[in-house]
Amino acid sequence: PIQVDIDGGTFEAEYAVYQGNPQNNQDAKPVSVEISGGTFNTTATDGRCPVVNSENTKRINIIGGTFENPTKLSTELIDPAYDMNDDGTIVADLEASVAKVGDRYYSDIRQAISDAPEGETVLLLKPITVTGTNLNIKNGLTLDLDGNTITIEETGKSNVGIVFSGGDCCLENGTIIDTRKAAESKSMFTIYVIGENTSLTTTDLNITVTNSTLKNSTSIAAFVTNYGTLTLDRGTTIDA
Repeated sequence: PIQVDIDGGTFEAEYAVYQGNPQNNQDAKPVSVEISGGTFNTTATDGRCPVVNSENTKRINIIGGTFENPTKLSTELIDPAYDMNDDGTIVADLEASVAKVGDRYYSDIRQAISDAPEGETVLLLKPITVTGTNLNIKNGLTLDLDGNTITIEETGKSNVGIVFSGGDCCLENGTIIDTRKAAESKSMFTIYVIGENTSLTTTDLNITVTNSTLKNSTSIAAFVTNYGTLTLDRGTTIDA
């Protein structure tokens, strides 16, 4: 697959940006385009050409730039964490955004964690609830809750809420609430640190496990295995 990033310049043609699909295969991912800046205009006067065209479903993702023909831009191509002003300028949608990495906003915390470069900080912008699967943090990331709360409500078949599995990670400045109930003869882990190359340091953090323990089961706020390390630093409290 080819990744194309457009972060500036002026593009003017019938199609200012055109992502083709010569194989006519919607499931293939031959090319992905992300537009974060630039000015885009279609010269077509008969209304037949969108300013940006994508032959594959959602293979173009727009997080910035100015589109001089805003009515000719499909809103499906705009990232869910962004919106378009009346003048065609793409701006962050703070209501839809839940996290930020550098200057990039995200509507999905898992996508923010996945995209974050090694050693980067993922900043939580509002309280969120974890459902479906757990959060997996690695690459020495810092998850800064910025005073917000993550509520772990349901993680499918996994008994882990947030797993740290690589690098020198940090978790700070907020609250983790685990509302899951441990099944019979099964332990539930809110924070799980695994691997000899994994360390986690918590700062100004509260971890709360709300559900009482059932017979022959255990709810564990923080657990370390396979030679990982955990440092409960300044301001860390556990209520379980």
